[in-house]
Amino acid sequence: MTFSLKITTAELVAAEARAALLDNLADTRWQIQNGGITLPSGFHARTDRTTREDLTEALFALQLGIKSEPFSWKAPMAGSS
Repeated sequence: MTFSLKITTAELVAAEARAALLDNLADTRWQIQNGGITLPSGFHARTDRTTREDLTEALFALQLGIKSEPFSWKAPMAGSS
């Protein structure tokens, strides 16, 4: 005969709840970080990692004098994703 007993403590319940909250928080952070931003004009600016890297690169190029203002920037057309 085999017998097993699972004991659940308040600390274990709290740790499991904390882990679930952290998972939800990570998902929410990702959604916000990558979901973009809509400007008052209605233009939706992407905020995904690649776009952020491209913007950072362009800013550094401006600061170093590699590029000069104004320069063209491709953006999605309204209504496209």
